[in-house]
Amino acid sequence: MSITPGEFIESLTSSFPELRSLLETHLADNAGEVLHHVFLGEVVFWLVKLYSAHKGDHESMLLIHRLITFIEDAFVRGDEATQELIAVSFVENLPSTGEPGASIRQFLGPALEEQFQRLNW
Repeated sequence: MSITPGEFIESLTSSFPELRSLLETHLADNAGEVLHHVFLGEVVFWLVKLYSAHKGDHESMLLIHRLITFIEDAFVRGDEATQELIAVSFVENLPSTGEPGASIRQFLGPALEEQFQRLNW
């Protein structure tokens, strides 16, 4: 069963309470509406910031790994719109080689890594 972009964002934010304040701020900034592409871009920024600030912290790395694995699974199970959302607003916003936080890509699974390579060649 495939998941839609709205279902993906709802599941992401309910599965990761760490994202709730990010979602609340997003909703406040957008008249109570979730703009899927914008929000997922904000998640990337939050993840890279967390990664860069806490590289040596096991708990933070575990959270990052779990969250990216969740997104990988959603990409594989998602409908075409969800796959496009994740490719364009998550994968494409990840730092490229040489940029700060680029090594966060070590957490990508095969489907997201393939998307990253496809989008960055």
